Amino acid sequence: TLFFFITNSYATRYYVNINAIGSNNGMSWTNAFTDLQVALSSAIYNDEIWVATGTYKATDLNNRDNSFVMKNAVNLYGGFNGTETSISQRNLLENPTNLSGDIGRLGDNKDNTKKIIKIQNITTEIIIDGFRIISGYDWSESGKGAGIYFYNNSGGKIIINNCIFYNNASYQSGGALYIRSSNVTFNKCDFLYNTSFNIGGGAIYCAN
Repeated sequence: TLFFFITNSYATRYYVNINAIGSNNGMSWTNAFTDLQVALSSAIYNDEIWVATGTYKATDLNNRDNSFVMKNAVNLYGGFNGTETSISQRNLLENPTNLSGDIGRLGDNKDNTKKIIKIQNITTEIIIDGFRIISGYDWSESGKGAGIYFYNNSGGKIIINNCIFYNNASYQSGGALYIRSSNVTFNKCDFLYNTSFNIGGGAIYCAN
């Protein structure tokens, strides 16, 4: 007797809006998750996440080692006002979507998130589009990549579109971005007031 098992995989779109007051199951703008970390935890291969304007932090617990960790084949889009039905309807200037490292005392970098986004061991294409990545701070002796830390992604393709990297600082190298063994493309991105101290690359340090 032969048995055949057929599995269908359907991509899910998750919605995140810090001001949503519905059931918060992530399935529509009305019922959006209010926490980006919950959306990233829920997403699986081929899903995408739409994030409405607001400021999102990787932790509410002042744990500086927490980051937004990207997954294979999960795309992340910001810049929405919370009513759109297509990505082309976004207005990025009117709807800033901030991923902020300022988790402790506001305006005090010393207690900020060390790496706002981590992208590691990616083997597919992923997209991050429409975010302001602000105030990551890793002034430890080995601090690298306070905005985004890329490591061991040579088997994948990472595309960063329409992002602003502002006021990120690392002691060792790559204030905004530290890139090692990774295939990365940037389109329409700005780098402003990012800093590194020891080796260099205030905006970008590439060790490919």
